[in-house]
Amino acid sequence: MPSSDDNELIFAAEDSSMEQENSTHKNKSWKILIVDDEPSIHEITQLSLKDFDFTGRPLTFFNAYSKKEAIEILNKESD
Repeated sequence: MPSSDDNELIFAAEDSSMEQENSTHKNKSWKILIVDDEPSIHEITQLSLKDFDFTGRPLTFFNAYSKKEAIEILNKESD
């Protein structure tokens, strides 16, 4: 069970392991899986995050409209 400390934000300057992880994945994108049966939710989520930039890595969206599709995507995308 998570403790209250698990909700703390950790910035790269405070945690060198995060800095190392960021350099390891420098050119990879952040993968976002959107699971909802309403296409408008997928569109709204993608629009709201289109300008998101964290450590210079782009976002890649995966869209699933059912639990079955989500599981298939998760099985294909190991990371």
